[in-house]
Amino acid sequence: MSSLATHIQTTKVSASEFSSTRKSLFWVVLVSFAFIVPALIYGVPANKDLLNHFRFALPFYDSLSSSHLYPGWLAESNSGYGDPSFRFYPPALYYLLSMGKTLTGNWYAGTLLTLGVLSTLGGLGMYFWRRWVDWGCTSGRDQFSPSRPQCGPPSSMRSRLIT
Repeated sequence: MSSLATHIQTTKVSASEFSSTRKSLFWVVLVSFAFIVPALIYGVPANKDLLNHFRFALPFYDSLSSSHLYPGWLAESNSGYGDPSFRFYPPALYYLLSMGKTLTGNWYAGTLLTLGVLSTLGGLGMYFWRRWVDWGCTSGRDQFSPSRPQCGPPSSMRSRLIT
């Protein structure tokens, strides 16, 4: 009696099979997260600037929770009289912190998530910017070296960079 058996072949994907772009992106994301490892181990450092951001983030989150998509008044400050700080500070960080708090359930984990997202976005932004701006330099020090006057932005870009 013969039976047809299905053989499932396991395939292993090695790092050498990734394209160079994928490897580079992997390293960029890994290094970006490595920068927040001290915050994961030792905690987020306390300072006056961070306290001020949380002073804005808490009522911002409360306003978003009560369906105000762009809060314009910080009611808790100045002994309950409030202040218009939200009108002068860019709100993107407070939206991210509020989203992090919503996703994780607490402010600490939400802050670490926000730091990780911002670090990764910054690393990816620098990676893609560097790929877009290929100045023909082999290293950063060659860019400003007097011995390599040809190293710099292409002539088509010089008119846009120098105003």
